[in-house]
Amino acid sequence: MKQNKMDLVTDLVKKRIKLAFGEAKEQFKNTNPYRQEPISTEEQLYHYSQMTPELEFTMRQSIGDDMVNDYKMRMEKLKRRYK
Repeated sequence: MKQNKMDLVTDLVKKRIKLAFGEAKEQFKNTNPYRQEPISTEEQLYHYSQMTPELEFTMRQSIGDDMVNDYKMRMEKLKRRYK
């Protein structure tokens, strides 16, 4: 069966993208995104304790309910682990 040229080109592009992604992942392994320094556990818990209902409402509007719920669950888990 003869293969379509479009399929051949698509397969080739997919292969090249996969290789480029693999090389970039290997090159930037263990680096911080956007040159940010990680926040300490104490700072994370402090910011979480300062969260007001108004701030939570604003966060829910801007990034969504699921993200805020995940953040709250991570912080509660961190709070239990840290104490």
